[in-house]
Amino acid sequence: MKIHSENYHQPFPKRLRQLMDEYGVNQQELADFVGVKRQTIAQWKDGKTTPDIYNFQKIKAFFKLPYDYLLGETESKQPKNQLVMERLGLSDDAIGMLQIVRSNNESKEKTSAERYASQSEILSGILENPSFLALLEYIQNSMWMLRCAKDRQENLSVEEAERLEKLLRQSGKTVLKLEETGDFYLDMVARIFRQMVEDLPLFSLTGQDYSRDHERGWND
Repeated sequence: MKIHSENYHQPFPKRLRQLMDEYGVNQQELADFVGVKRQTIAQWKDGKTTPDIYNFQKIKAFFKLPYDYLLGETESKQPKNQLVMERLGLSDDAIGMLQIVRSNNESKEKTSAERYASQSEILSGILENPSFLALLEYIQNSMWMLRCAKDRQENLSVEEAERLEKLLRQSGKTVLKLEETGDFYLDMVARIFRQMVEDLPLFSLTGQDYSRDHERGWND
């Protein structure tokens, strides 16, 4: 069993290991670029030693990432996203998707399918809806239940699971399978999201709003 150094879980060694795995880089490749021995990279990964400022600059150049990310001080690989990530907790990919939505609205003319609302207006309407937080909570609960069900399947035998459910029934408590509970939350997610979409205002070419309370001739 390998004994790690006391600095093994420090931000930089941990981030370096993650990046090398993510980029598929081996120790020799990084060592050749930085200009050090392969064993030196191994020591950096284990937290046994720390690169000096010159080698750290070369590591930054190799991965093309900001210092803050390499040091584990931010989860954003894009300096321009760091403030948004700190304030909203969004990932780089999420921020990038929002930028694509904004870019789509600015770059193309409105088609017949876009006459009621732009993508940004639709997104804003969903985020402004009071039910949005409930939607997130149901998604979170569903993911938690399904994860628990997966863990139980991996760690408990059929006999152990049946014994546990039997004990719960004997205690007078209603027992639902974790998968069924997860499915319940997913069903609530679909219902809430559909209601949120139906609550979105319709935007006509003249800018007049039509709320869902007006007659639209739609069938549920």
